[in-house]
Amino acid sequence: MTSPLDLRAAAIAARSLTVSVDPDDTAGAASARTFALVIPTAHELELLTLEMGSTLTAGVSTQVLRATVERALVGWSGLIESDLPGVDSDAPLAFEPANVRTLLDERRDLYLRLRDVVIEQMERRSAALAAARKNSRPASPGTAPDPADQTTRATER
Repeated sequence: MTSPLDLRAAAIAARSLTVSVDPDDTAGAASARTFALVIPTAHELELLTLEMGSTLTAGVSTQVLRATVERALVGWSGLIESDLPGVDSDAPLAFEPANVRTLLDERRDLYLRLRDVVIEQMERRSAALAAARKNSRPASPGTAPDPADQTTRATER
């Protein structure tokens, strides 16, 4: 049996990706920047939306999208402090929450690129999950499910 930690790690790995932004894509960039993202699940997006005092409707607010990108961004490489306007330093830009917010505020081009990737990946994941549900075979009518395939919640025992 797989441990809960290993199951969680596998689920997160399935939603993880890296995005490289070429120098030509960003203003004044000398080399490619790489961003590590963990795409949120639909449930995580719903929880974030509720946490922000909103509800999921036909569209997601700009504020929720921004918070989603902030949470999805879990690392980067190749960024230097001078990637921020007004800073003249070739020191690596440390990955920490305050720098994430500053980078997304000051570099709208990077924010928009990451936002678009997050939205695209969430849509792909949603479509893949819907297709998997559609293609799964329901039990034959009148056939009892195999007890070995069932999981019972502790509250139902």
